[in-house]
Amino acid sequence: MALSSASASHARLGVQDYNVTYYCAEAVNTLTNLIFIYLGAKGLRNVIKYGHSSVFILTFLGYMVIGVGSAAFHATLKCKCEA
Repeated sequence: MALSSASASHARLGVQDYNVTYYCAEAVNTLTNLIFIYLGAKGLRNVIKYGHSSVFILTFLGYMVIGVGSAAFHATLKCKCEA
């Protein structure tokens, strides 16, 4: 089976989705992404509090966006890039 086939994303080797709750496909992965959001917010606070370079604002905002996007994906298992 090719890795790029449409069914490759559904071959999950025994992992069952929606087994913890009906509303969230992968509850543990979704919850662990909250760490990215928390660390991004903490980093933003420290940049502002201690007057670090403004380039870090963009870095920590990006960190938070990755956390939100990844949590949304793992909660729904839907991606715009899938055909």
